[in-house]
Order: sequence, then structure tokens, then C-alpha cells
Amino acid sequence: MQIVQLFVDGEQVDMFKDESITISDSIANVKDISKIYTAYSRQFTLPASPTNNRIFKHYYNFNVVGNAFDARFKVDAYLNVNGIRYKDGKLRLSGVKLKDNSPESYQVTFFGNAVALKDLFGEDTLSTLTGGTEGLNTYNHTYDNLTVRRSFNNAQQLFAGTPRAGDIKYSFISHSRVFRYTGTDVLSDYDGETGLARYLGLGDLKPSLRLNSIIKAIQEKYSITFSQDFLNTAYFKNLYMWLHKQAGVMTQAADENSLRTYFSDSSVWTLTSGTEFRQADGTLFTFTEPSGIPFPTGTEEVRYILETYTVNTTSVDYDVEINQGTIYESSGNGNTVFNVNYTIESVSGGQTHELDFTIISDSTHSPTQSISLQKQIKSGASWIDDGSPSVYDVAATAVTTYLDVPSQMPNMKVYDFVINLFKMHQLTASIDKELNGTETVEVLPLQDYYSTGVTHDITKNIDVTSTQVDRLIPYKEINFTYKGRKSAAITAYDQAYPNDKFGDLNWNAGTEDMDGQAYSVGLNFEHMYFERILSSGGGASTVQYGVMVNQDLEPIVNLPLIHCIVLRETDTPNLKWNNGDATQATLTQFNAPTNIDANNNSIHWGTQYNEYDLPVVLEEDSLYNRFYFDSITSVFAQNARKITYKAYLPLGLLLSYKLNDRFRVGQNTFKIESVNTNLQNQESKLVLYNDLPPASTGGIIIDPQGDNPDITDVPTPCDTTMRWNYMDDVTAYFVYLNGSKIAQTNQDVPFYKFTDLDFESSNTVGVRALYNASYSLGSRIVSVPTEGFDLFFYLNEVEDRASYYENECESFNLLTELDRC
Repeated sequence: MQIVQLFVDGEQVDMFKDESITISDSIANVKDISKIYTAYSRQFTLPASPTNNRIFKHYYNFNVVGNAFDARFKVDAYLNVNGIRYKDGKLRLSGVKLKDNSPESYQVTFFGNAVALKDLFGEDTLSTLTGGTEGLNTYNHTYDNLTVRRSFNNAQQLFAGTPRAGDIKYSFISHSRVFRYTGTDVLSDYDGETGLARYLGLGDLKPSLRLNSIIKAIQEKYSITFSQDFLNTAYFKNLYMWLHKQAGVMTQAADENSLRTYFSDSSVWTLTSGTEFRQADGTLFTFTEPSGIPFPTGTEEVRYILETYTVNTTSVDYDVEINQGTIYESSGNGNTVFNVNYTIESVSGGQTHELDFTIISDSTHSPTQSISLQKQIKSGASWIDDGSPSVYDVAATAVTTYLDVPSQMPNMKVYDFVINLFKMHQLTASIDKELNGTETVEVLPLQDYYSTGVTHDITKNIDVTSTQVDRLIPYKEINFTYKGRKSAAITAYDQAYPNDKFGDLNWNAGTEDMDGQAYSVGLNFEHMYFERILSSGGGASTVQYGVMVNQDLEPIVNLPLIHCIVLRETDTPNLKWNNGDATQATLTQFNAPTNIDANNNSIHWGTQYNEYDLPVVLEEDSLYNRFYFDSITSVFAQNARKITYKAYLPLGLLLSYKLNDRFRVGQNTFKIESVNTNLQNQESKLVLYNDLPPASTGGIIIDPQGDNPDITDVPTPCDTTMRWNYMDDVTAYFVYLNGSKIAQTNQDVPFYKFTDLDFESSNTVGVRALYNASYSLGSRIVSVPTEGFDLFFYLNEVEDRASYYENECESFNLLTELDRC
């Protein structure tokens, strides 16, 4: 029998001797960032002892207020097993059972020491990620023709010479205008533009922000540390979000001078007198006890009054907005005190309030700013000032032509952004706590997470009297989709291929006899078909772009667009920039938006061709192949099973195992689905599944309706061509050499001539038939070995054979074969 102790806020609580505490660990919690509670218990009971009554402050007596136990919030707790610290976490008080009007027991639930992101992020949107050293407002930049053009053609990156270089870029995604290639120039004249107005210019583009920069802002605002193993890879650092908040042009006009400052940014807004109402984590105006005034019994109402907003500057006209006009807007000239008198409500436990201040002017100037905030508490029906107002100032800052990044962020919640990013890459999240108490959310793709685990032999700990073996239900459908598909080019593609949408991966077993479920992942991101601009005669420019218009050529906005950026050269050159001053610049290189980066990493779900490559080149390094292939295909194995064991694991293993470890039973190794352990008697229910390698399909979903090709001729020194049977309903063939794809042939070319084959050793050649437009479905790879030849011995042998033939025709044929070699 184990000795289990529960501590609440550092104090040991009394427990029933026969009360069982079951701790559950599940891989589902690791695979879902929204559920990163690393352990939890079922509800259990504690006796209503004098100690527990004191700890829970007689919660059953609801007439006690002020100093009562507040069950609306979890409290710090931890579990000891045999005196060893086992789990840190939180305790929730659910209720108290009374008997004869006296407390009998408390119902509590212990949660692992992690945070539910839904609670942490709340309803915050990406635009609220401001303040501090990593806030999105730190990417604000000058917005004029020269700055944007230099970013676009990489002549000078924004924030060049700093660690932020490359974090924000302008690429060729047009928000409104359609461009074409005349054979000489890339230009837009669909709306009657003439002259320099036909060329690409400042008003056509919006910036894109590196996803890793958004992650950094999230870490800082919510005091989370994500491991960088995956987030700092070259692939992830080349993923960008297009800052497209509304259809058409940005709210920031090119000739508009403006300044936006965020109250949460304590490096800009500094307290000069009074009490600091902002919190270290960026939360504003959280509830605090009043100072110097007895707090009224039975009320916890607090509010703040934004009394005045002061702008001191030279004698110029300007407009002011607070929260983009939703709280207050007015106009001023020179030194002006604006009487705002806006009430900001707050409640016990804290409530976030975001404030931003904007000054807009036709002229450039450098104003100082100041606000006065008064805290009040409620006494009866009246509100009473709690001390003197607090005053915050902003030093003189230029109102100039610049772009405010937070105000351009797509309308997406922080929580939704993180969840979709995790689904996109099948990332896992687990809490790693160091000895100094620092916690890191370990972020890894699932296969990488498993690769860091260790194997524990638990053969001796299994109770063989009770074992259950169940089938693993294979998937009969696999559907990976982008939900955002509104732009004209991708809509046209989807209409042409309704069963093979661009960038998606949809597969079914093709037979109703297979018993299984659908595996579906849908991303709330936009996907775009980026076009290599062609002329009306079919001539290709070297310019690739995207345009966010519908099929009626009207500007649209939908879900946030994720894309890669590749710097490309213009060979002609045929890309010109309208400088906005009656001059133009010829660009020799530009930032091309793409779904496939320079290292051929694709953000398509399935195998898809690169829109830039002519002729068409298929890329297999898709999201599915890189992040889902291993975990999904292994369940198709005929011997895949789920096994449930009863076990009595040693305490040392209970304290140390991780969900990415394996358990070995006899000669078999298993991955962990869940572990449920009764801490009192050490009995564990283990739900495992056998650790199998992924199916060998080469990364393409096997089409069960498609036939496999039949290789009819294998390369030899005399004829290096591989041939296979012609097949109907095939769209293309992939050719393989020694396990690697080396070429592609058309559907009517069932052969391939190899070059530079070393026939002194054996080679493995292969072919796969592809069955749909995106080539994401196909047969298995059919491979055969070639025979190893000593080439010089072979040639000599042929010549010797020819010299012995008396029949001239036979000798001639053999010598002809020799000549061919």
C-alpha cells in the first residue's frame, strides 16, 4: 500500500484511508494543444476534518464572505507518493456534502500543472499581441514607396542588421488588381489604367509577417515558453501570414501620417505619478483591494475612469482616436486636452482592457501624450475615488508615414491561430519542468516526439490473468483540407477538379466493405493558387504572384493566408515598379509568394506540382507526408492491435515514464495510449498499441482501385530502358532508382531510359502509376533489381561468341548487339 499525501497551498490535507486516487495520463492530451493538462484525477473526496475545514475556510457556510474560500479559482496543489514529490498541479473544490447540517466531506479534483490555452487566451485576437519587446507593434515601419520596394526586391530588408531582419516582408500578393504579361512587361490594365499606373506599386501590396514572430509575441504576452526545436527550423521560419484584414486597400493610406501607441507597452507609456494599474503579463486594470478605504461588505465592484487625454505639439491640425474610435475620437490643433471621461469596468479576479491611442495628421510633427486614470470603488449605490489619479506619459514621438502592424492583423483569435498551427503540423505539447521551476511547453511533431522516448521492459509487472486485445479501426476516409478557398484562381481549379481540390488530400478506400472511420483535419487558413504569369499567347514570364479577388474580379477577404516566400530573379527583366513620382524602377528580383519553399517543403496537404516550375514538377514533401504519414499508415497494417493490460508498475517507473516512451512486454514493444493508475494500490490499466513501422507507400495514398504497373523490360548494359505495360486511366508515372524518385513520364509514355547506370553492381528500378490530377493517389511502387554485370567481361564474352559463329547471320546479329553496347 502506497502512502499518498495531498498538499494544498503548501499545507497537507487530511484524506480518507480507503479513498482511491486515480491519475490518468493520455496521449490525447499531448496531441491536442487545447488539452495540455498532463495529468488529472477523477473526482475524489476528503473528510471534513478540522484541518480541511480550515484550509477550505468552511466553504459550506455561504454566509461567510470576504475571507471565504473562492472556489471559482483553482489553487496550487501537489501529490506525494511515499514521501516523493509525484505531481504538481491545481486543485478544484467542486462541493461539500453535509449530513445533519454539518460538513461530512469535500469533493475535489486534481489537475496536472499545466494551463488550458482556452482559459489563458480567452477571446483575445492577434491584433492584441502588443507591448513589451516582442509585441507586434515592434514591427511597425515606415510605409513609403522606397521602403516597400526595397523590401519587395530584397534590396534592403526591413530591420536590416538586426535579429528581426526578414521577419516582415512584402511579396507579390495583390489585394485588388489582376496582372498579366504582355510578352514584354508585367502590368495591370483591367480597370483602364494607363501609363505608369499599369505597373506594380506601393498601393498594390500588403506585408507578410513571419509566423515565428507571432509565436514570440504570444510567449511574451502570456508568459509561455515554447521549445524551439521545431519552431526555429528553416522550414517554419519561412512561413508567413499575409496581413490582410479587410478586402482591398489597407486602412493605412500611403500619404497618411499617423502614430499609434499601445498602453500595454510600458516602454512607451510610462507611469509618472500614482499607482501602476497594468500587470506584468500585459493584463490591464485587474481587480485589486482599495487603498486607504474600508472595502464595503458584500461588494467587489471596481472601475476606472479615463479622464483626460492630452496631446502637446506644434500648431498643426490632427485627429485623435482611442481604440480606433470605438471609445473616443476628436480633432485638435497644437496643445490640446481632450476630456474623454470614459468608464472602464472591472471585476474581481481581473479583466483585460486594451487601450490604443492614434494621432492622424496631414503634417509630420512630434507630439507628447499623457492620460489621467482614476480608480473608483463602489460603496452602496455610490462610487468613491480610490486615491489620486494615475498619470501616464509618452515622450515626443514622430507622426509620420508608417504602417501599424497590429491594426493590419487578420481577424483571428490567438487560440484559433495556435490550434490550427498545431493541426497543420500534428504538433504535440508537453510540459517540461526544470529543477529551478522553469516550465517549457515542448513543441514537436508527433513522430519527433516519439523519437525522443525510451523503452521500459514491464514484462514482470504485467498481470497476465486479465488482458484484452482489440482491433485498431483503420480509416476508410482521409480528408485534409484548407477551409479558405475563395480566391478566383483556386476556385477555378476546384471547379475543374471537384474531386481533387488544389492543395487538399481526399482519399477513400473505394469499397463499402472496409469497416473504418474518417480521419479529417480542416485548417481555418486560406489557401491560394499562385500563378506564373503568362501572356495571352501562352508565353511565360518569370514572375509568380497571387491575387485576392473572386471570379468577378472583386477584392475579397476570408480566412488568414499562410504562405512561403522565395526570392526569384526576373530573366527579361519584365517587372517594373511605379515610384509614384512620374518615374519607374526596373526590378531584377522580387519576393515570390509560394506554397513550396526553396527546399521543396510544401504546405499542400498532398503531392502537388509547383506552380512556378515549367514544365510541371511534382513535389512529394507535403504536410501529410512529413507530419501525418507515419502515424496514419501504421494503422493499416493487418497486425495492428490495441492491447489493454493490468499492471503493477514500480514506483520509480510511475514517477518517471513519459507518454512518448514505449513499454516492452516479452518480445513486443508498444506505444502508450493511456495509463490509469490507482496511487493507493499501484494498480495500473495500460491501454497500448503495438509499435509498427509505417506502411511502405512512398508517401502517396494508395488507391485501392488502381492497378499496379507490370515491369516488362529491365535495363541492361545494352538497353538501359525500363518498360512497363500501358495502363488506362493513369495520369502520369513516377520512376524510381534505388528507392528515390528521379523522373516522371506522361500517361502515354510507359517507358524510361536511364542514364549513368552502374551495371557492375545491382540496381533497383521501379515505377508507380498516378491516378488523379494532383498525383496524390497512386499504386504501390513496383520495383525489380537489375542484374549486376562486369561490363568488360560481358563485352569480351559477346565478341568471343561472335567469332565462333559459322552462320554469318547469327554472327552479324551478335556483332550488332555489341555495337549497340
